[in-house]
Amino acid sequence: MLNSIRRAIYKYRNFDQIVAELDRLRSDYSRLSAQLNELYVPPGHFFSPFPSLDEIRKDESRIFDQVPVHINAVDLNESGQISLFRELAGYYDGNAFSGCPGSRSEISL
Repeated sequence: MLNSIRRAIYKYRNFDQIVAELDRLRSDYSRLSAQLNELYVPPGHFFSPFPSLDEIRKDESRIFDQVPVHINAVDLNESGQISLFRELAGYYDGNAFSGCPGSRSEISL
């Protein structure tokens, strides 16, 4: 009997951590549900900026499986973007981006 208790304690030694994580997830769920209920209109509604998750799941393969080469009614101006990139690349070597605040460079990221 004592061995069974020891095995159970050993098996569930992280039980407090699991319970704490479950409580945190429940709290997050409640908070997010409340925020969702505060929206002016529900997701998927004509005036909502958020799509309906049910509609996304229904068309998941069509939406996520392929990256479109052309997007209808959107002019990406690819040649203009490439041209601008090449133009800006000429300035790259002259910039003093150190990435370290407080260094002697003029600009740090």
